[in-house]
Amino acid sequence: MKEALVIGAGIVGVSTALALQERGWTVTVIDRKEPGSETSFGNAGILQREAVAPYAMPLGPGFLLGVLLGRRNDVRARWRELALQAGALLRYGLHSTPARHAVLSASYESLIRTSLAAHRDFIDASGAESLIRRSGYREYFRDPRLFEAAARRSEEMAARHGLNLAIMDAAALQAAEPAIADPGAGAVHWLDPWSVSDPGRLTTAYAAVFVARGGRIVRAEVTAIRATATGWNAKASGRDWSAPHLVLAAGPWTPRLLAGLGIRVPMIYKRGYHRHYAAPVPLHVPMLDTDHGYVATPVEQGLRITTGAHLARLHLPPDYAQLARAEAAARGLLDIGRADKIQPWTGTRPCLPDMIPLIGESARLPRLWVNFGHGHQGLTLGPASGRHLAALMSNEPPPAAPEPFLPARYGF
Repeated sequence: MKEALVIGAGIVGVSTALALQERGWTVTVIDRKEPGSETSFGNAGILQREAVAPYAMPLGPGFLLGVLLGRRNDVRARWRELALQAGALLRYGLHSTPARHAVLSASYESLIRTSLAAHRDFIDASGAESLIRRSGYREYFRDPRLFEAAARRSEEMAARHGLNLAIMDAAALQAAEPAIADPGAGAVHWLDPWSVSDPGRLTTAYAAVFVARGGRIVRAEVTAIRATATGWNAKASGRDWSAPHLVLAAGPWTPRLLAGLGIRVPMIYKRGYHRHYAAPVPLHVPMLDTDHGYVATPVEQGLRITTGAHLARLHLPPDYAQLARAEAAARGLLDIGRADKIQPWTGTRPCLPDMIPLIGESARLPRLWVNFGHGHQGLTLGPASGRHLAALMSNEPPPAAPEPFLPARYGF
């Protein structure tokens, strides 16, 4: 029977449900919050078509020392958190060696290349075109030597992968973005990415299409899952939900549910923060400040400043030091205006040590499917990975070779 429960109503879960529904499945989505309320809500809002390689761990001693001493703002961690996540971080480092990273990047790119087409179909179906800007994304540099090196690398990567970019010197950047007080050395302008003026609303727009087509979204907290004689059962807020197939797409919460089945999946919890500002002169294109590890992006609420990675497990309280540093750096670059009075947002990116999402059926537990671990690119890859999994579940060939993404690589 083509019937499934999907646990998780972020961009990945909603996209999976919508893709299954397109193939004739009856789907119920369960989440403790409304669609698009967690990690899918609070990101930089960039659909990064240019991100053909996952984020590798910098392996130089200066990077680790900078993190340990609290001198870096792109990555922040307390010693205790580094110790508690040491196993996963060590594996992350091993997968970040150049030879291994090149192999992983080939698999990653096979999914990334389908990302905008998958979004386009869902955008058209949901009428969400007003949320989309097709103006690309910029990486800003102050140091001329770093800029020149990045420009060379970027041009080589663009030629290798068929991407489009423009190298902007200081004068070109200043002319394009009058809001910037210091154009520095210039910027690499990636032209293929799209940006979203409200990422949370994009997910809710996709969810609305799913519901309009007969799908069901249940707001309840899933506390346990188990196999049954006819499929799978999820206990959510005191009620049992059953279906022949179960999809776990709950982002950083997925390992907790798998742990109840005796499955241990190592995860690196990369927390991020954002806040909105009333910038008097708007920024036209999202921009990464490469020196300070934050992204400034124009959204419907104003100018959003998003941080790099804070290594912190889910239960730990927010630590806004990284956001405070990002704000100070941004104020030196452009007039960001006053901060809004709403408490800064915090959410967690679900990152696996090998940087590749888990998409597919468990080799040990039939009809248990997973779709999580997208790291920094959950928004970008949600529809593409949803369609990939829906094809597998429907016995159709997926858009990318399935083997690199299967959960068997983590022993389940």
